[in-house]
Amino acid sequence: MVESSDPYTIRLPKPGTYCPRTGISRSGLNTLILPCAANNFDPPVESFVEHREGCSRGVRLIVWSSLKHYLEDLRENQQAERQRVDKPAPKADRKGGAQK
Repeated sequence: MVESSDPYTIRLPKPGTYCPRTGISRSGLNTLILPCAANNFDPPVESFVEHREGCSRGVRLIVWSSLKHYLEDLRENQQAERQRVDKPAPKADRKGGAQK
């Protein structure tokens, strides 16, 4: 879901700081946007570098909708896992089988 106040991109926060929208550290975001061993060299969140003419370095921009979608999926998967773990196991009957 894209809200009208949602930006298209957000900047990678400065070193030692956290993303003001998500609270994720710069290194945590780097793990999500850059190929590395932690993500099997397949980043789950889309990003790109904006290069300006005459500049030797660019600005790393994170596609907000991609990050938001990743975080929503993470939340849903954790909720589903929590419900699966919290669900009581079926009680066994006297013969050792599970009751229906």
